[in-house]
Amino acid sequence: NEDIQTLLFSATIPKNVLNIKEKYQKNPVFVKTVSDEITSDTINQSYYVVKHQNKIEALARIIDIYAPKLALVFCNTKNKVDEVAEKMIEKGYNCDKIHGDIKQSTRMEVLNKFNNGIINLLIATDVAARGLDIKHVEAVINYDVPDKEDYYVHRIGRTGRAGTQGYSFTLSSSKEMDKIQNIER
Repeated sequence: NEDIQTLLFSATIPKNVLNIKEKYQKNPVFVKTVSDEITSDTINQSYYVVKHQNKIEALARIIDIYAPKLALVFCNTKNKVDEVAEKMIEKGYNCDKIHGDIKQSTRMEVLNKFNNGIINLLIATDVAARGLDIKHVEAVINYDVPDKEDYYVHRIGRTGRAGTQGYSFTLSSSKEMDKIQNIER
């Protein structure tokens, strides 16, 4: 219909979003906003270079030292989420996990427990980095350095919201330092 205007908004523009634009819109106009600051100045960002086999211990030390009321731990794969959650539970931490292989209803239950402080440590894939209503996260810990810089921005954006101070910690093995350098750039 000539009288209908269709608008498409996306925080990121991957190829599949571009395909939607081409398929459903006539003569689309692309508008991009650019910010001088990619990340918020209310987030204190740090990284630690640790051997891969010592990452669980490093994660435990960060949690013990900073004692965040709510912390999100991001892993790059579902298997790593399962492994980290299991090891942190074995160490006595009050945590749970979410990723794409977990039923939506279970994910919502876990998020509800996290938002209500019943659990204070949530281990997740990037499914939790975007579009979820997660409030009052004091710390984001990248157990794995994200594969893409924009994943890093979305992950740490879960903390330091509404003017509050947040913390971001990234555990990097020496093999992952090229990714850290890309993020810094």
